[in-house]
Amino acid sequence: MKRSSRNATLATTLIIMTISCKTPSTVKIQADASATQDASTSYKCGRPLVVAWDAHKKTNYSQLDQKAAFAAISKENMNDLIKLVGPMTADEKILYTASLSLNPVPVVNRGYYANLKRLLTSQAKSIEAPNAPRAKAAGIEPAITPQSEDELYGALNCVFATVGPPDGRTRYGDVIFRFKSREPVPAFGTLRAGNPYMWGSPGKTMAEYQYGYVQMLVAPVDWDEWFAYGLVKRLRDKGAAKTKMIADLNKILESTPLTKRRRDFWQYVFDQQLGYLEGKYENTVSIAAMESIEVDASVMKDIAGWQLPASVMALIKAKTVP
Repeated sequence: MKRSSRNATLATTLIIMTISCKTPSTVKIQADASATQDASTSYKCGRPLVVAWDAHKKTNYSQLDQKAAFAAISKENMNDLIKLVGPMTADEKILYTASLSLNPVPVVNRGYYANLKRLLTSQAKSIEAPNAPRAKAAGIEPAITPQSEDELYGALNCVFATVGPPDGRTRYGDVIFRFKSREPVPAFGTLRAGNPYMWGSPGKTMAEYQYGYVQMLVAPVDWDEWFAYGLVKRLRDKGAAKTKMIADLNKILESTPLTKRRRDFWQYVFDQQLGYLEGKYENTVSIAAMESIEVDASVMKDIAGWQLPASVMALIKAKTVP
């Protein structure tokens, strides 16, 4: 951080409501005397999953810092995926290599303009999870994340992002935050959101849900490789539709320029359910991790009157997508 107060101000970061708009619902969970939370780390984003992994695998990853713990678990999960995929055909190798060549996989956070205005004009300093003190003071409403997800992995201490779709998902807000840095804070991704995962196998204890969910955990260091192997695996699962999808992907790979090719490729992967992760960042995400903040063109004039630091204004752009 710069030493002068002026430059510190120019480094101002943003608070925005970043919790995915998940419909609250009740998941019936059996009484569980062996809860995999502990008093010191119960509500840290992802920490209950690390504790659950240790309990079943007899490891000591919970003694590591969060980033190292996520990376250790992710490595084991990736090894399982690589073994599952096994040898690839010639076509599969081409797509695997192409996927890696179009990295990094897009990471996008979506929020709402009303919150952006309220919080930017209050000179807030970070995108924060609802349980963070500054977010609470700003009036962030955590009720849209079910309590069961907070118990599952500490959801109320997570900042959410979509990993895969190039423009995020409109259901989560009209403002687009594009991340340029993968690991501004400890983070992980999962193939499924917490509540839908629990709906799929009702009646388990929270400890059982946590152990099942942690086996989906992928750290940012493995996101690109996970998508490449996952693309191969999911194409195999498509049966008769696989041939057309490979043709579609090859057509995209022949297009130019690179920016369009990259966008079209990842959009197709998401649209055809060939790859997606829900990203979860621990507590805060700095503006230093953002490539841009994109808003509707109609509000650019309004934002110009907010008297924001020049470094923040330089990131704000009129978006060209919904």
